[in-house]
Amino acid sequence: AKDVTSDVSAMLSYTLSVVFMTMVFCIISLMLIRVGFNRTVGTLEKAHELTINKLLVSEEKHKEYIDNSPMSIFTTNDSKIFTDANKRFLDMTGISKNELVVKSLYDFVTDNRRNDINKFYSKAFHEGSNSGVLYIVNRTGKEIAMMAKAVKMSERSLLFNCLDITHSIEMENKLKELNFELETMNRNLEKRIEEEVEKNRRQSHILAEQKKLADMG
Repeated sequence: AKDVTSDVSAMLSYTLSVVFMTMVFCIISLMLIRVGFNRTVGTLEKAHELTINKLLVSEEKHKEYIDNSPMSIFTTNDSKIFTDANKRFLDMTGISKNELVVKSLYDFVTDNRRNDINKFYSKAFHEGSNSGVLYIVNRTGKEIAMMAKAVKMSERSLLFNCLDITHSIEMENKLKELNFELETMNRNLEKRIEEEVEKNRRQSHILAEQKKLADMG
């Protein structure tokens, strides 16, 4: 009788190596996304520094910078009411400036995000600046993730520099889900192959015993 245990073991080794290589790919992809994310944060910090330098020049240049900046920029008062925004931010939200300046930041967040906004504002006004990921909902209902850097312009106003990082976060989450699925598949596959190896081992033993009896008869 042919002992198929070695064949199954070979199949196990090959399958596990494929799963391992796929997991390595996912991990490397997550690392690359994280590097890109860190570079995005670095870009935001540089843009924020540039904004502050512009503010120190003159009010006119400050206005010019906001209007032409590639970053999404807006200002609010301490009640979170919008007071100004550039075209980039208006395009992201899908509304006009006239519509925006009568709205609060609360109008662009879901109820479960309000506490995050409150904490962000509290720290920004208390420490003079703050940074982190904020989530807003645009006119179409899509939730957008923004890496935001805010600086206190006065006792009652904040200036925000923002980058849309929605796609990066979505990709990172998808890779995490894929990695989890691969780990689950790997565990299930290992269990099934071990069961198959044991089944074939028992079958080989039975066939060997039957051959012995046949030879003795």
